[in-house]
Amino acid sequence: MGCLRPSFLGLSLLTAFYLASCASLPRDPVPPAFADKATVLEGAQVRFWGDRAPDNIDALAAEKWAQVRANRSYLLKKGTRPRISFLAISGGGSDGAFGAGLLVGWTARGDRPEFDIVTGISTGALTAPFAFLGPRYDPALKEVYTTYSTDQLVTKQPVRGLLGGEALSSNAPLARVIAGYVTEDFLKEVAHEHSRGRRLLIGTTNLDAQRPVIWDMGKIATSGDPQALALSQCASRLGSDSGRVPASPYQGAGGRTASRGNAC
Repeated sequence: MGCLRPSFLGLSLLTAFYLASCASLPRDPVPPAFADKATVLEGAQVRFWGDRAPDNIDALAAEKWAQVRANRSYLLKKGTRPRISFLAISGGGSDGAFGAGLLVGWTARGDRPEFDIVTGISTGALTAPFAFLGPRYDPALKEVYTTYSTDQLVTKQPVRGLLGGEALSSNAPLARVIAGYVTEDFLKEVAHEHSRGRRLLIGTTNLDAQRPVIWDMGKIATSGDPQALALSQCASRLGSDSGRVPASPYQGAGGRTASRGNAC
């Protein structure tokens, strides 16, 4: 009997993986031919591929600098180049607390600038909106990174994921935390700063297309779309590993509903 147990265990595992391949939840990803045409919010260009410049990049730049001239003309002193600050926040999981601490300490030192463009990926996508709105959100940023542990924000479900579930983890707890901070009032502040010519950009990955995607959070905030808040919350919670959390449906080209191949 002792000799049979390893074989029985191996057979059980093989059977489980075989059943998982048959029981996986159905997905309806955007066909590659429509990937460039798929839209998220009707009438608003809120995202673009991260591995190539948008076709209308000149128009996007012109819009930004028109907003700067109208609202922050002090940056455009005659005879001088504009002096602007950029902040790029990388990934690193729970190590994002170091970046949050740096920002809070920078504020305390008294010379933290107003960033013209803020970008974030992975855990940086969680930090970036708070950093974008400035030092008044330092308490919220500190709270996010010192109150919760990873286990409190992501629920592991490896057995369910391996046996045909939609993912190896659930970021539902993190979604609830983010929803408590990224509110309608928060979105209005992002929209206001966008109208001043500032930009908040979040980087994610489209797993179906195997390509990086950049989300213009200000465009989302100013779109007026009923789904703008939900989409903003989604992009902000990408501190979770998009390869382990479930994809979710969105409206594709021509009104077609498909599954988005990332965490949003």
